[in-house]
Amino acid sequence: MPWQRCGIMLLCGMAIQCGAASAVLNNMELAGGDQGLAITLTADAPFTTYITHKAGSKNATSLVSIRCQKVIYGLDDFTFTNFPETGPVRKITVVENAAPGSFEIVLELSIGLPDIQTRQKGGKWIVLLTRNPCEAFSWSAHTPKPLEKVRETAQPQAEPNGQASLLDVSMMVRDRVERYTFTFDRPTTIRLKREPDRIVVIFVNASSSIGVSKLSVPGSNISAIEIKQIAHGGALWLGASIYVKKSAMAGVLLQAFPDKLVLFASSDTLPRISTWSAKKGSGPAFSFVQMPKLGVDYKGMEQKANADIKSSVNHTSVFTLQDEMQKKPDQELGPVAKSNVNMRQFQAKQLEKLAVQQKAAQMALSKENAIAEQKTQRQKLLEVQQSKKETERIAKEKLVAEAAAKKKADEARARALDSAQHYAAHVKDSIEHVKQYVGPKTVVYHVYGRDPFLPLSRDTDSPVPAVENLNVVGILYDQVDRIGLFEDKQDKTRAYALRENDPVKNGYVLRVQPDKVLFLLNEFGISRTYALKLTKDKQ
Repeated sequence: MPWQRCGIMLLCGMAIQCGAASAVLNNMELAGGDQGLAITLTADAPFTTYITHKAGSKNATSLVSIRCQKVIYGLDDFTFTNFPETGPVRKITVVENAAPGSFEIVLELSIGLPDIQTRQKGGKWIVLLTRNPCEAFSWSAHTPKPLEKVRETAQPQAEPNGQASLLDVSMMVRDRVERYTFTFDRPTTIRLKREPDRIVVIFVNASSSIGVSKLSVPGSNISAIEIKQIAHGGALWLGASIYVKKSAMAGVLLQAFPDKLVLFASSDTLPRISTWSAKKGSGPAFSFVQMPKLGVDYKGMEQKANADIKSSVNHTSVFTLQDEMQKKPDQELGPVAKSNVNMRQFQAKQLEKLAVQQKAAQMALSKENAIAEQKTQRQKLLEVQQSKKETERIAKEKLVAEAAAKKKADEARARALDSAQHYAAHVKDSIEHVKQYVGPKTVVYHVYGRDPFLPLSRDTDSPVPAVENLNVVGILYDQVDRIGLFEDKQDKTRAYALRENDPVKNGYVLRVQPDKVLFLLNEFGISRTYALKLTKDKQ
C-alpha cells in the first residue's frame, strides 16, 4: 500500500497550517488493505487541510470532509461511485470552492464515525481513515474508472535479483544471554541507529514475508519489535524498531552479517534454555538446576577421606580372629576367609571415620553455640551500659537545669531587692527635699469632724492600689526586668512597685514602658486603657 501508519492524532475541526499558497495538487490516491483505509494527497509544496466528519444518512455510514486551502486543484472535478460493493468507500466527490486556491473532498464511507489520524511531510498529506482491515484495492484520481481487486502484495518491486526477503525473526536464550536473529534469504545492506530507548535498523532493498508488523517477545529484555515497509526510490526498504528496556540498553551488542543481523542482550530471568520465532512462536524451555547451598564443608571432608585412605592401620587393634582362623597362619586362610577379613577391616575403618566426623560436627556445633551465647551476653551488657549512661546523662541535665533555674531566681530576687532599696532611697531623698523646701507658707487647720478635702469614698484598706490615687515617681526598665514605682496621692508614705500583669483595682498593669505605665481597667463591664506618664523632672 502507498501509505504508512500514522502516529499523529487529528482533532476534528482544527486547521493545520503547513506552508505557502502557491502549491498545486497533482495526485490523489485511495488505498485499502490489512492495515486499514487511507487517502493520500500530493502537491508540489506544503498546503493546509481542515478535516471534519459526521454520521451519514444511513445507519453505519459516515461522511468525511477534507477542505484543502492555499493549494490549486490541478485535476478535474468529478463524483465517483463505482467502488466495490464489499469495500468501505461508497462515493467520493471533489468540488472547487469559489475562493481561489481551495477545494473540498467529500468521502462517503460504509463504516461508523472513523478514528482519523494524519501525517504530513512537505507537500504530501496521508489521512488514515480507519485501522480496520478491508478488501485490498487502490484508486487514483488520474484514472477514475471501475476498480479491480489487486493482490495483497501489491507493492513497488525492485530488481528480481536484488530484493531480499525477511524470512524470520527468532530468539534463543542460553543461560543468561539472549540472542535475536533477523534472517534473510539473500544478502542485504544494513544501516543501524541507536536511540535512548530503541535501536532503529534499515534493511536496504528488502521486504518482509513474516506477515506481521509488530512482534511481542515474551520473557525478554526486548519489549517489542515493529517492522515497517518503506517505499524508497522505486524499491522496497524494510525498517525495524527494536525497543529495549532501559536497564539492558547499555549491554546490547549487534553483529551484522551479509544475510542476517544478530543482537545480543543480557537476560534478567533465571538461567534457562528457550527458543522463540515470529513464525513458530515459543518453543520448549528448560531451566538450569540450581544447586542448594548447604552448610557442609565438602572440601574438608574430601581432604580427610583422602588422608584416611593413605594412612596405615594396625589391623590387630581393630578386631581379633577367633576359633580356628586364629590358630591358622595367614597362608592357610582360604579366599573366602581373606575376603571376610578385608570386609571387616573396611567396616571398622568406616565406623572409626564416621565417629571422628560426628565428634568434629558436635564440637563445631558446641563452638557455634558458645560463640552465639557470648554475642548475646555482650549485647545485653552493652544495652545495660547504654541504659546506665542515658540515666546518668538525664540526671546530670536535670541538675544543670535546676542550678540554672536557682541562679536565675536568685538574680531576680537580688534585682528586686536592689530596686526596692533604690526606691526607698529615692523616696527618702524626696522627703528630705520636701522638708528643706522653702516656699509659700502652708495653712494649718484643725479638723473637727470629716475632712471636706478628702473624697467621700476611699478604700484605704484595699490590698491593691487604685489607679486614680497613684502618681508615677520612677520606672526601672532594662533587659531583665521592668518595674513601675508609684506613690499614693493621699498618703505619701504609701509606695508601690508594680510589674507587668500585677493587679490593681478593677484591672492590672498591661505594659511598663520607659516613659509611662499602661493599665487595663474593667469598670461596669467596659474595658479601657489608662496611662500614667512619668514627667521629665522625675525621669
